[in-house]
Amino acid sequence: VINVKPVSLEDISSKIALKANDYNVGFFGGIRNLTLTLQNNSSYMLDKVNVELNYLNQKGKIIDTEELSFQNVKAGDAQSLQVNKSKRGVKVKYHITHIECKAITNHP
Repeated sequence: VINVKPVSLEDISSKIALKANDYNVGFFGGIRNLTLTLQNNSSYMLDKVNVELNYLNQKGKIIDTEELSFQNVKAGDAQSLQVNKSKRGVKVKYHITHIECKAITNHP
């Protein structure tokens, strides 16, 4: 008998990469042409991945926050989201806040 350890969302989160492109910063601040890309290196379809995007000022203080969602990212695939331009901020910081993977959570 082979015991298969069920995969947890923590295992999957280590196989997901989130990165931003080289976006443009306006002369007086403001961020344009920002694209976030989620790379799913797991063996499972990700039904929904929520991301928090923070806009930072020159001192690194958060001045605005946006919630974004990636939907149905296939195993081994990548998905990009074009972010609406912001009138504020000179830098961005982002992180995954929630992962939904029915293949795992509906597992007995």
